[in-house]
Amino acid sequence: MEKFNYDNLLGIVGSKAKVSAEQGETELTIDAVERTSLHGNQWDAFCVVMKGSEDCPLMQGTYTLKHDAFDSVELLISPNSSTEYEIHVSRKIAN
Repeated sequence: MEKFNYDNLLGIVGSKAKVSAEQGETELTIDAVERTSLHGNQWDAFCVVMKGSEDCPLMQGTYTLKHDAFDSVELLISPNSSTEYEIHVSRKIAN
């Protein structure tokens, strides 16, 4: 999960990540990476917006995402629509 961070993701906006789902594997395009209001001195917090195909809609759930920039990571994906998804990350910054 160390490689799944704001800076790495910002550098790969527009590329595709492979997503393993029950019905097989699909791809989502990393559309945007934005800091969230929780981000600050104590928290690293950001949101990843991803776009997919209407042919393979995903339900909210935990999926395995793969990309050369962050290897493989399991994360909760929440749908905003039949083609748009969000991943929210917030983690305490070690002092």
